[in-house]
Amino acid sequence: MSVASVVVLINASAGLRAGVNLDPDALASAFADVGVKAAVDVVDPRRIPSTVGILWAGVDRPDAVIVAGGDGTVSYAAAAVVGTDVVLGVLPIGMFNHFAQQLGMPLDVGAAVRALASADVVAVDVGEVNGRTFVNQTVLGTDPKLLQVMDRIQTGQGWGRIRSAFAGSVRVMAQVPTSRVDLQAPGGVSRRGLRTPLVLVGNGSHRRGISDVTALESLTDGALDLTVARSTSRWALVRAGWRAARSGSDALPETDTIAVPELTVTARSRTVRVGIDGEAEVLRSPLQFRVRRQALHVLVPSDLTAGA
Repeated sequence: MSVASVVVLINASAGLRAGVNLDPDALASAFADVGVKAAVDVVDPRRIPSTVGILWAGVDRPDAVIVAGGDGTVSYAAAAVVGTDVVLGVLPIGMFNHFAQQLGMPLDVGAAVRALASADVVAVDVGEVNGRTFVNQTVLGTDPKLLQVMDRIQTGQGWGRIRSAFAGSVRVMAQVPTSRVDLQAPGGVSRRGLRTPLVLVGNGSHRRGISDVTALESLTDGALDLTVARSTSRWALVRAGWRAARSGSDALPETDTIAVPELTVTARSRTVRVGIDGEAEVLRSPLQFRVRRQALHVLVPSDLTAGA
């Protein structure tokens, strides 16, 4: 597929990845250099869903709407267009870009622009919890900061970053509760009264840990990955991440992961604090998870779809 025109929506509140300096005019020029007409706008994240809908319904609708930000930004947009024919592209400039990486998008802005210009449209799965769409993962019972700490430990390059992440974990862990939940899923999966500091439900495969970046096929297999910490100790998770970082592993030890088509999580409390694609929310228990198969149309680099 050749993309001729796009609208790029930059999340005005997105935390930019280190080294990213995004100028709208420069970004439009970068697209022009690869033959794509791009209108670039900086918008409030709360306006992203409605803006995408308006653009797609317009007379001069673009070939795709590109959202520039991290997982949270993509999640905002996806929630508005899932189940429609809107084509979304992802320009990964946020702090956490796991979904973009699963799509095979390069993190370098220039390389990402070139990849989007010749990308193909692929229908991928999204997860849903109590009607709320997520593209990467939902974490139960904790603030998203915990996942950010673990992510930094797993992806840290060099002792400076690892020490910084570990120091951050000390501050965060004191505020993280240990949850007691019931889990129920098809195939005889049933756990009652499970006490754990981490329950993670991922769209696609997360079997190597929180920061897992897997093949595109895992976003089209109709499964969610359920990851549960084996230990009841919050600190055991951080120590495990610390050991993994020292050994050069990107896997998260002390957890078990299985693939399920749907899942019910019942908490002891009436409401549950969750992190959905890095954003903190409060949902009512029980939490009903399901997969919406091939419900989101996204741009994927053509080299990943060749021969598919």
